[in-house]
Amino acid sequence: MIELNALGTLGADAELKTPKNSDKLVIEFNIATRHPWQKDEQGKAATIWVRCSYWIRPESKILTHLTKGTKLFVKGVPSAHAWNGDQGIRTQLQLNVKELHFAG
Repeated sequence: MIELNALGTLGADAELKTPKNSDKLVIEFNIATRHPWQKDEQGKAATIWVRCSYWIRPESKILTHLTKGTKLFVKGVPSAHAWNGDQGIRTQLQLNVKELHFAG
């Protein structure tokens, strides 16, 4: 199994989803990770966005703390998805989060 660790900042408030036929809920959020050794077209540090899914029990209160700008450390199982978009082939890194820690 491959595991991925990521340290980043929430780009927006997390969203709660209710999957069918499940006794758990899923929180979905995006974190931005900065990579100063990689440069974008303007010469700035590259940002890689990671789409995260974090499964919780209904009684969990963590959602109220997952707001835009919160710094997180997440660990989980990665996957990548590609699709054809308006600007050509698009890709997205996704993470099924197994551990979540507040980082600041």
